Amino acid sequence: MATYSTKLDLVNNLSKQFNHTVDATDVKIRLHQNTPTSIKINGTTIRQYDGVWHYKDKIFHYKKSAVGYAISIINNDHLRAKQIRDLDMQISKLTEDILTYRYHMRHATKVRKNILSCRISDDSARLDLAKHTLYTNLLSINLT
Repeated sequence: MATYSTKLDLVNNLSKQFNHTVDATDVKIRLHQNTPTSIKINGTTIRQYDGVWHYKDKIFHYKKSAVGYAISIINNDHLRAKQIRDLDMQISKLTEDILTYRYHMRHATKVRKNILSCRISDDSARLDLAKHTLYTNLLSINLT
């Protein structure tokens, strides 16, 4: 985890990360209420509680997904917002599944290890596709 000497350094780093993701240069991102777990985008606040990001009544596991969803909602692009939310949930589930399979492989029999290995390889391919699709959706967000 990176440490920042000032709040301004953290805000600048967040802006650079998000601008790189959505391929834009003019996104208004700032910390909300002087905490690094709250981000304000054009008057909309995204907060982190218990390791997940909250935007209104929606929950996201990744900060980029929450920010992309918020911008899509602000732009009235509900189809893209739904795609971002679904992909975030899919990536989270696949990641948890892979971790669970790896955990259970430690004490499994040879046949069970083969089954779990096949599941890991299948889910890894689906995880890579979901991450790529999410990244593509985030790049195509119009910032207005």
